[in-house]
Amino acid sequence: MYFVDWPLELPVFELVPATSQVVFEGDKFPLECHVTESDDEMNVTWIHNWQMVETDRERGLLLDTRQLPDRTRVTTLVIKQLNVERDSGNWTCHVATALGTSELSVEIVVLSRMTVHCPPEVTNSNRGQYVWPSTIAGMEQMILCIAGAAPGLDRSVVAAARRVCGDAGNWKDADVSQCRYVSKTTQTLEDYLLVCIQAVEKVVLRHIHALLLKKLNVLNR
Repeated sequence: MYFVDWPLELPVFELVPATSQVVFEGDKFPLECHVTESDDEMNVTWIHNWQMVETDRERGLLLDTRQLPDRTRVTTLVIKQLNVERDSGNWTCHVATALGTSELSVEIVVLSRMTVHCPPEVTNSNRGQYVWPSTIAGMEQMILCIAGAAPGLDRSVVAAARRVCGDAGNWKDADVSQCRYVSKTTQTLEDYLLVCIQAVEKVVLRHIHALLLKKLNVLNR
């Protein structure tokens, strides 16, 4: 089949993970490419640093393809043991059809185990459970809030749990203050408390405004 090199628009075309990843040598790492099945001859390939990737059991590269009920094709690439020199760089999912082509890439940075880092860890609180991945010392990890933003948080702010990996490779306490409580009961109480605080603030502001007006009237006599 002849494939053309025109830009191709697809209802679903995404990578998992979708953003750059900092990972450690020796780890197992999966990549998934989700794309809407446009025709029977659609060709989906993985490319690493401009070279096409094929199943290579000796190297530890495994490819698998499955189709979901909604006609989404999922092409999975598993790297069984990451290598610093061999596996760092851009990994690209390339889609080619008779109507055109499209591709998405994600950068993977593979670090030596000698690099000072914080190990993976799970934290639990009334604002959710968060899984913190291996992180280089001195860096901050950000995970979107599980239950959404806390009431009153500025809408321009991305609501997220944050945690810093200290210089010695020790995790600092997680900051989940921007996140909403997970429990529906607690959410209701939190909403009620916010309404009460806002009502009190209005009363206080009205009182201050009235006092200022009285003082101004006295000074103007």
